[in-house]
Amino acid sequence: RIFLVTGLYDTTYAVTLLHSTLALPTTVLITAAVFVAVPRDHEEAAWIFGASPARAFVRIVLPQALPGIAAAAMFTFVMSWNEVLGATVLTLNQRTLPAQVLTTLSDSPLAYRFAGGFALVIPAVLFIALMRRYLLNMWGSTLA
Repeated sequence: RIFLVTGLYDTTYAVTLLHSTLALPTTVLITAAVFVAVPRDHEEAAWIFGASPARAFVRIVLPQALPGIAAAAMFTFVMSWNEVLGATVLTLNQRTLPAQVLTTLSDSPLAYRFAGGFALVIPAVLFIALMRRYLLNMWGSTLA
């Protein structure tokens, strides 16, 4: 009802707002936990050796937090990509790709449904394949 009253129904802003509202709290919690886990002593050691706070963050803290940021990015992307129901409800003419595939294939033969489902999975798999190199520190190795 809020989207109808504000005029946001059937816009990409409505879908963006929905995805942000659903994914942001968990993403912030994951990212905050990652940065809290980086030892403050490392940053302070960089300051002692003459690094500015910004340089210490970029050269010391950020590389240590990168695996956690990659994990949060993968979680957020997959969660947002799979939020088909919200995009289907909030849009009618300007659907997102997953919502359009879902509504188009609802009356299709079974083989087309499987092909459409496979096509919906491909972007998430590709994103995870690209991001997995940042998870080296979390899992100990990658299957490169």
